[in-house]
Amino acid sequence: MAKSSQNGRLIISSLDHFTVDWFTTFLVPLLPLVATEFSLQKGTAAFISATMIVIAAFSQPIGAILGEKFNAQMVEAVGILMAAVFMSLIGLAINVWVLVFFLVLGNFGNALFHPNAAGYVGSMPFKKKHTAMSIFSIGGALGRASAPLIIVWYISAFGMRNMYFIAAMGVVMAILTNIYLFSDGKKISVKNPKKEGFNLRNAFKVKGVTRLMFLILFKTLAMRSFFILVPLYLVSIGFHIFLGGFFLTFSALAGVVGNYLGAFLADKIGPKNVNVISLFASFPFAFLFMIGGSTYFMLSMYTLMTFFASFGLAFNISYMQGFLPEHREVASSMAMGIPWGVAGIAFMGLSLLANYVGLHTVLYIGGFALLASALIALGLPKIETKVQR
Repeated sequence: MAKSSQNGRLIISSLDHFTVDWFTTFLVPLLPLVATEFSLQKGTAAFISATMIVIAAFSQPIGAILGEKFNAQMVEAVGILMAAVFMSLIGLAINVWVLVFFLVLGNFGNALFHPNAAGYVGSMPFKKKHTAMSIFSIGGALGRASAPLIIVWYISAFGMRNMYFIAAMGVVMAILTNIYLFSDGKKISVKNPKKEGFNLRNAFKVKGVTRLMFLILFKTLAMRSFFILVPLYLVSIGFHIFLGGFFLTFSALAGVVGNYLGAFLADKIGPKNVNVISLFASFPFAFLFMIGGSTYFMLSMYTLMTFFASFGLAFNISYMQGFLPEHREVASSMAMGIPWGVAGIAFMGLSLLANYVGLHTVLYIGGFALLASALIALGLPKIETKVQR
């Protein structure tokens, strides 16, 4: 494959990632409208969003199996279409059950896309594989960053019932994916751990694996709390819905910078040290945000918390792979799917709890979860993670 062709396919894959994450993110800033439209308590609206995250996390193995059995890029294109079409239809939902139906199908599209797109990018013969994967990751991060502001503006201008027009973006990207990527005909190459006498039980016995999983779990729970609940919280204390989208976009952009900087520092001083520094730096800003104050103060604290907490988003996957270098697929699932899914289930409980104790209290619980992840980081082992070529 020519280098220029490789770069072009990486760009298409990154734009695909942007598109899917854009569509599956814009529910969060719209939660206050969803709660009003369907007469839901704020915690119940957050519970619906949390449920979708769990569905997407635990459905990813299904997407990977389909990509391996058929064609990774074909399943990737189907995932893009499902995410774009069904997420764009939520404005036409006549009741909460139709809303949930559209959301489930849209998030299943998310689950089809991610393992296949990541597997495809990982199969490209780049010398700097981590750099290529980071570009793919940044595509999704920019999608998550831009979605809140754009969708809130769109709804203000055209209304929720006209959201279906934006599905065109996903249709275009699915067509480009079919043209430029499908011709490869690649399937994801997955090792069979059973043939090698290896299973998840063995993985948990490796020093550092369980501790790192708990770190990721608590940090994910904290960030889910602050991401999903903050738009609802800001509206509840009298701010305009637009401000929630602004907070999410501004902090997400800071998270992109933090993600890249964290990976750079991990190569210099080691992933354990960066986890300790970033997590102990982030949790005080979570509590300062909850104290309140002016809009600028709250935005600054929220952004700084997200900036530092985002340091480990990329390198913790490589860190986990360093514990299990011969079983990277298993390691990746233990760094992403399992802790993300468990954190999603835990947040479902917190979102319902918010109906009884209030959003403010649940956000404090999120702050303590961030502190817990920092304390766990102190006991991580130091290992060198090397790029295998």
